[in-house]
Amino acid sequence: MKPPGALIAVLAVALISSRAEALHYPGEGRRTAARDFSVDAQRFELPNGLIVLLAPDRGFSNVLVWTTFRAGTLYEPAGRSGLAHLVEHLMATGPTPQTDYQTLLETRGARHFNASTDFETMQFETVVPAAELSLALWVDADRLGSLPALIDAEQVERNRRVVLQERAVRDVDAPYGLVDEQLFKRLFAAPHPLHGSVAGVPAELAHVTAGDAQTFATRLLVPANGVLTIVGRFDPAEARRLIEDGLGRLPAGRRARIPALPPFGQAMVDARQELIAREPRVIEAWRLSRVSHDEALALFDLDTLEGRASRLSRLELLGSKMNVAQDCSGHWGLDPPAVRELARGYLANPRVIVHARPLRPRPARAERE
Repeated sequence: MKPPGALIAVLAVALISSRAEALHYPGEGRRTAARDFSVDAQRFELPNGLIVLLAPDRGFSNVLVWTTFRAGTLYEPAGRSGLAHLVEHLMATGPTPQTDYQTLLETRGARHFNASTDFETMQFETVVPAAELSLALWVDADRLGSLPALIDAEQVERNRRVVLQERAVRDVDAPYGLVDEQLFKRLFAAPHPLHGSVAGVPAELAHVTAGDAQTFATRLLVPANGVLTIVGRFDPAEARRLIEDGLGRLPAGRRARIPALPPFGQAMVDARQELIAREPRVIEAWRLSRVSHDEALALFDLDTLEGRASRLSRLELLGSKMNVAQDCSGHWGLDPPAVRELARGYLANPRVIVHARPLRPRPARAERE
């Protein structure tokens, strides 16, 4: 999960990349060509709507299976803040020995197993030895076919406690964590689905039922609403056969539409008290409506399996016509005039300013000594 405090800075940088191809600053020569960022990928679509991206590279000894769905916070129904994050926990690994996917994969040499939710997507990822690709793909198919029906009230309550504990560690017990929560409530006021960030508003999360979780999972975690990306050491023909025999046999479902979002109201200034940190902080934040919430620059992530899968999946979900090489190399065309122009255009919109004042300010130097 990305830290909410970084949202606006990331978005402002990302906006520039969409216009970089047409700009060139004479004071800076191009240092890297498109071929240096090339990632060869095969793309195909299964009859049930699942988009598949295959990027084999025999330079790796492992293979990454990365499945992404349009099922992030933006798709939560009103009054159910935190539902997507809770469903991610419920769907990562199941409650029975037969659906304990994490243990199963780790006993077969998996070096990485994770699930995450952000503002727009939910994803499941695992890195396994090349010989275990079939197992990783079986887990992906079984997760979608088996787990939604196993969600019950006991599971929801257990995972709700886990999610609330995560919030306690990351926000309640962290400097300025609750201030960042307040920023989201102001910047994305209810009924906007981001008003509780990814973690959710505890009072709304308390009302999430097993039925809510089942409905969310069965509606959004379906082939037609997902992108499967495989990167690393594998045979594309064999991978395609495994995918068609497993994920390809699942019911299609429907691709989710981006929900209509309420407009931003007016600029405001807010003041909050900070319980942990001892120095004041002022936050200025803007809502930028014409870019993906989780757009980010990562020019140096292509040496990792996770970095390649993330960029390939992101371009697919954005509907971009650019390949990875074009997307990366275009950033070298950024120039100061472009930065200034975009800053003037986007940062002139209404904004939220939060001033946090510590309850326990730092003592004077003499007292500290």
